[in-house]
Amino acid sequence: MKTIPLFIFSLYFLNAFGQINLENTYNDGLITRVKLENSGEKYYLLDRATNQIKLYNANHTLWKTITLITNQSPLDLTIFHLSETKINADSNIEIAFSYYTDNGEIVYNSRIINELGTILLDVSNASSIEVSEIDGLPIKVLALIDDVNYSTKIYNVPSLTLENTYTGDDYVKRVKLESFGEKYYQLDKMNYIVNLYNANHSVWKNINLLPMENIVDLTINHLSETSINVDNKIEVAYIYYDALLNFEGKISNEDGVAILTIPNVWSINVDEISGLSNKLIAEFLDLSTFAYSSKVYGLSLFTVEGIYNEGIVTRAKLENSGEKYYLTDKTNKQAKLYNENHSSWKTINLPTNSGASLLSITHLSESVINEDASLEIAYVTFDSNTNKYESRIINDIGSSLLTVDNGLGIYASQIMGFSNKLVVPIDGVSESSLVYGLPTTLSLQEESLNKVEFLIYPNPTNHFLTLKSNNTSIKHFVITSVLGKIVKEVKQTTQSITVDVSDLNPGTYFIKGQTIDGVIFNHKFIVY
Repeated sequence: MKTIPLFIFSLYFLNAFGQINLENTYNDGLITRVKLENSGEKYYLLDRATNQIKLYNANHTLWKTITLITNQSPLDLTIFHLSETKINADSNIEIAFSYYTDNGEIVYNSRIINELGTILLDVSNASSIEVSEIDGLPIKVLALIDDVNYSTKIYNVPSLTLENTYTGDDYVKRVKLESFGEKYYQLDKMNYIVNLYNANHSVWKNINLLPMENIVDLTINHLSETSINVDNKIEVAYIYYDALLNFEGKISNEDGVAILTIPNVWSINVDEISGLSNKLIAEFLDLSTFAYSSKVYGLSLFTVEGIYNEGIVTRAKLENSGEKYYLTDKTNKQAKLYNENHSSWKTINLPTNSGASLLSITHLSESVINEDASLEIAYVTFDSNTNKYESRIINDIGSSLLTVDNGLGIYASQIMGFSNKLVVPIDGVSESSLVYGLPTTLSLQEESLNKVEFLIYPNPTNHFLTLKSNNTSIKHFVITSVLGKIVKEVKQTTQSITVDVSDLNPGTYFIKGQTIDGVIFNHKFIVY
């Protein structure tokens, strides 16, 4: 038998499974990768100890350091936006952020400054500030006011002059309707009405919703004209529950006609992927066992197409294999994948260390990590005996591609024209991050297929909990106990939010929130 030299085998292995190489370790914060309009690929992190934002070049050398606050010592800072030309056309970097102080009373403030320290906008009592970018519409700035009522201030760009202030019992959301263009809408929870406004903030329409009696809370999950059906009416998808935690979801149109009612549903989401027909994904939670399940509905006849009793299902469009569904089977430590018709496609074992539990799948693709024919899966585990996290990437034939001790999740960063990267937040005494290089580049076709994915870490936790999305901003969320009681409410618009949960009693809690795009998300975490 012919012997293959070891170095040739090693080269074959690297070419077959791709090269994942550690590029840099950031020991002073959680790193975010961006593409600036003039300066190209950069990385940035928030140095909370100095109230500074540090920016790094593509080769991870320090580029700029910008001081955000000089005249006071805030308890926390959150960055919402960083760009060069989106807020104004000069050559300076603009940064939108919020902070708060506590002198016997917590007081929020939000600002937009440039890299020279010039304050361009200062909004008192604003807990978050959103730079609203919607294709085909002018950029606007929305500031959410932390007050007795829910107030939203809308600012013009680039002048940053105040256009309008909305006040009510919910924040205002900005959308682009398929036929009527730019609109704003606000939920009147007391009267079960959605108020819609034109681009100039004049009243456009009022839509009556159809909830059950004696509800405790009501949340809009989706509002559109043609995403659910192709008539010329607006459809609204929403969730509500009563004091006994009886949940119900409904889709109704602007005439008050109920199109679909789903009992006992925890969340409903209109899943839209370029090139595929829209689906409705309903998520269910059994509060007696804390077990999740899912149903997939077709939006033509609203019939149930698939039932998943093992957990929350995610829909994906893989680069080679097309439309698929997948879920994390924590009991058997497996990734279960299904075809478009919901028949079983693949079941992949996800190895863990002895005693460790499988937490979640954080990435799934066929050509993002390498360009072979294999499916790659990133996932995170936790060992409650040692309080240690671990993140791994394997392919569907069981080959291990990467293992990161103390990794809280693996986030794939894809930016048009640049090589793909992996960003891994690390569990430790202080915030830190790893950046890995990949041999692949995002194509134009793939860019349109990005889905909203979330990392929640560390989970379990006994101090801080971070919620981070891959490609959109989180608008707000609440943390509830297993009995449905809201124990924390976070009103910030940013891609990454860290909240202190050390004051919560040990147990299971739930996060329920919404992104700026209207996507509703639900997640579970444990305080120990």
